[in-house]
Amino acid sequence: MMKKYIFQAVLLLSLISCEDQISIKSSGQDHCLVVYCFPSPEDSIDIKISTSQSIDGKIPELNNIRMVCRINGKDVPYHFVKEEIPSSKIPIETYRLEEKVSQGDTVRIETSATGFSTVTATVSIPDNPEQPDFSLDTLFLKGDWYTQIRCLMKDPPGEDYYAIKVQGLEDDDDSLVIRTEAIETTGEPILNNYNTGNDGFNTSNDFYHNFYIFDDTGITDSQYTLHLNMPERDYIKSYKVQFFHISREFYKYMKSLNNINNNDFGNYGMSLIRPTYTNIQNGAGILGAYSMTESKWLK
Repeated sequence: MMKKYIFQAVLLLSLISCEDQISIKSSGQDHCLVVYCFPSPEDSIDIKISTSQSIDGKIPELNNIRMVCRINGKDVPYHFVKEEIPSSKIPIETYRLEEKVSQGDTVRIETSATGFSTVTATVSIPDNPEQPDFSLDTLFLKGDWYTQIRCLMKDPPGEDYYAIKVQGLEDDDDSLVIRTEAIETTGEPILNNYNTGNDGFNTSNDFYHNFYIFDDTGITDSQYTLHLNMPERDYIKSYKVQFFHISREFYKYMKSLNNINNNDFGNYGMSLIRPTYTNIQNGAGILGAYSMTESKWLK
């Protein structure tokens, strides 16, 4: 259970790190509140609050934070956890709700501070994903050996969004270390996003922090087998797969990050880089929910 909590913290911090120096001009202000929260039945709910950087480069002060947090319309208490000052020099304050959530719950957050417009956001907790069936094999692909994990997942009716993450137990000389592994996506249509370009057109297909998101538009049946190919490495002793059912907001946020990171043309002024998606009204950041299940270690 502790490993699961550590993962949630790493995921949250990694997503925040790329967004804490946003500069915008909205509602007559040149700065706004930035809110990050990822409610899930798997863990406690932390809300991280910071500010965007002003157009003139100044970092606004963050004073007198006030929040109203509701689960299914009921006000829930929260408490202050800590303040951090990362390398960006923009303070981040963390608060924690004193209640947990279950699948189907609706979470709403309203936040304000002195000198800032009030920001609001709402999200619903996705249903717990059904545990997929996992199997492991090896294959020879394009001149190299790969470890392939086959993930037989069930997709219920309706519009759904998912993510998958593969962890490897690596032999690091004198210790075993858990690391997130990269998936070779060209062999899996659901994860292959070369729909408007390919390597020849200098378009990448990387997923932010190896967090592989997808929707069910490419799934025509009630179930689908994902083929997850990783280059075979002798030092990786076993694998674990984390399977996520994520909210539409979480999906759109991660997709916007992937679009920015993979926009090689934009680096040369050949196309516009789209802004990062947010569902924080009058602000920036993300309120994105998920549920998760995971496999046993696969050897």
